[in-house]
Formats: sequence, C-alpha cells, structure tokens
Amino acid sequence: MDKIAAIVLASGKAMRFKSNKLLYEVNSKPIIYYAIDNVARSNFQQRIIVLRSPEISDYSERFGYKVVWNKDYENGMSSSIIHGIENVSPDIEAAMIIPGDMPLLDSNTFNGLIEHFKSSGKGISGFEYNGTIISPVIFARKYFSELKELSGDKGAKSIIVKHYGDFSHMIISGDLLIDIDTMDDALKFKNLIKHKN
Repeated sequence: MDKIAAIVLASGKAMRFKSNKLLYEVNSKPIIYYAIDNVARSNFQQRIIVLRSPEISDYSERFGYKVVWNKDYENGMSSSIIHGIENVSPDIEAAMIIPGDMPLLDSNTFNGLIEHFKSSGKGISGFEYNGTIISPVIFARKYFSELKELSGDKGAKSIIVKHYGDFSHMIISGDLLIDIDTMDDALKFKNLIKHKN
C-alpha cells in the first residue's frame, strides 16, 4: 500500500487579501484550521504544514503535523512546495500538495483522491473541473526531484502538463472550490458555513 504524505501550503503572501487570510476567522475559527482539521481526519501517513506564521504552529503540532518554516516565502508558491517535499519521510511513496486556503476540501475529498491514485497505476493524480486541473494533486516520489526544481510563484501544473500521460483525474464538484483569495471569498465561505449550521 502506498504511503502518502499531505503537504499543506500555508506560507503564501496573500497579496489580494491585505492581511494574512489564513488567520481570518469564520465561526471563531481561522480559515487554515479548517484545512488542518480536514487533513488530520484523512488517510495520510505523514502530515506536513509549511508556515510563515507562528500563530498556526501549535495548533498544527497538536494534530501531529511536522511544521516546516518557509523563510523564502517571498519567492512564491514554489518555495512552499520545495520546503514541503524536502521534509517528506524516506518511507513515503507519494505526496499530496494541498492549498491551505481551500477550506471546503474535506476528508472524503482527500480520501477519494488517495484511493483513485492507488488504483490508477499513474504517477500523478488530481482533480479536474470543467477541463481545468484543480488542486490538490498527488505526486509519486519519482517526481519529487522535479518538484524541488520549481521556481517563482507558480504551482506544479507545469510538471502535470509535461507528464500528462502519467496523470489520472477525478471530477470534483464546483461546490468545493472556494479558494480564499479576497475578502469577498471569505465572506462567501462564512455564508456557506452559516447555512450548513
């Protein structure tokens, strides 16, 4: 059975939010805590979170996360991915890269992608929505060296495109795709949570 690590990316600059969006509270709970909780409830053999905010570290460690500090966060998303991959345990066979600002991605979503990856026979698995590749994405260890060569404020989509023949995808519901980039996004999420409760 594949041992899979979760790498939660939580060290971005949040340029459009004008403050640290991951600490913005919805129902008295910072947005990043939703991701931390959902990953903690999922079938990962290692949990890593890449941070720049000390406010998040204690909560993460309480759920068994390995906390990694990204002093290079000014270099963009690639620096978070690199720091995460560098801290994956040697016995781990694949890693799921998870944005910390998508709080509706729950354990069913993560576990579904894990099972899809294990049964697909492919080295990369992710979600697609309306023909677009959507995070999170799982990469087999054979791609770790390429992930560590990423640069700038770009994710790993270039690696998926390069190796598209080794990529398998699941369709994801648009209802899960709230990406907290602006205050409007945060308020939309707050409204959804209010109606769920």
